[in-house]
Amino acid sequence: MEDLFSWLDKEKYLVEIEGYKRYMNGNEDLSNNLDPFSIPVLGMPCHRQEKKTKADLDAIREGKGKSFSRNLSDTENDWAKIWEYIRKPKEAVKLLDLKLMPADSMAFYRPFHFKPVEEWGIYLIVPKLLKYFETLFRSFSKLLLFTHENLAVTILFEIFHHEFFHHLVETTATVMEIIYAGIGNQRKFYLDYLIQKHKTVAEKNPYEPLEEGLANAYAYNSFSFISRVKTGYMNGLVRLYQQVLEKYWRFEPPGYRDAGNYIKGGQIPGGASLLAKLLSNEAAIELPLEILSSSVFPSGYTAFLAKPDIPTYLVGDETALNLFYTLVPAPNEAYTNLYWPGDSKALDAFIEKKRKEKRDIKKTFKGG
Repeated sequence: MEDLFSWLDKEKYLVEIEGYKRYMNGNEDLSNNLDPFSIPVLGMPCHRQEKKTKADLDAIREGKGKSFSRNLSDTENDWAKIWEYIRKPKEAVKLLDLKLMPADSMAFYRPFHFKPVEEWGIYLIVPKLLKYFETLFRSFSKLLLFTHENLAVTILFEIFHHEFFHHLVETTATVMEIIYAGIGNQRKFYLDYLIQKHKTVAEKNPYEPLEEGLANAYAYNSFSFISRVKTGYMNGLVRLYQQVLEKYWRFEPPGYRDAGNYIKGGQIPGGASLLAKLLSNEAAIELPLEILSSSVFPSGYTAFLAKPDIPTYLVGDETALNLFYTLVPAPNEAYTNLYWPGDSKALDAFIEKKRKEKRDIKKTFKGG
């Protein structure tokens, strides 16, 4: 990455933007009016350099040395309710009264096209994350589905992946800059795209910024990938959370609210439209951009770093950070792998038993 930054600087692809000072042991009160663009912030790195060992993760999962705020109920009566909510997530969501916040109100991505480049990465604004978590938990608590910890992790996973999509957009534009420079045709794809994006927002196009809707959809689709490899309680909870996103996106600001157009296959034409914006010329309309969109761009193949290696910072005062680590003791694993503390094996077995009963009933009915 250092070689890339040096080349971008030499070729004048970078722009000077005020950086962020990160104090690892500061006493600043950042709980109100947190503005990372104008004030010093306390930033706690939580990418792979803070990665925990398998033994650490096993200890967290088993609850050793930790006091989790609420464990899953161990009564089968409550488990039966959880099963019904998981089995019919759309019906469960009707019981909720939520107001989602755009991910960018709680986090932001600072591009490496902005100098100083050492400040690039994803910044998660902890006081706002915690406030949002508290609001959602009050509503979700009536379903008995989420513990404090796994709701906090789920929210973190969603927001991180929204911001990671912004990284994909930048790296895709950077690949184009490198290729064009190689054939002697320098173009500032990323900076030009940012200017055009802000222009369309200023013109109040109701479907812009397209990137925000696609970022919401990318987070949604990332849940789908994780849930395919994690069964039982987690799989059901993820599906229900996705139903929440689908229902409440429409209350978000322009651009963000259109995420429903870019899931279940819709991300391919949506991504192609974004690639056309990056290319910013009429000829792009004639290119087979959907091939790139389906095979390269939203799949993460243009990313220069794996998700666990993206510089990611928890921003907030000491009190907020301590509370956050109580809820999410392994942030890097949480936002990249949806790692939940606690042990749900017994509940997983109960849910699998119920699913088997349902399958057996279907087989009996078909056989009759």
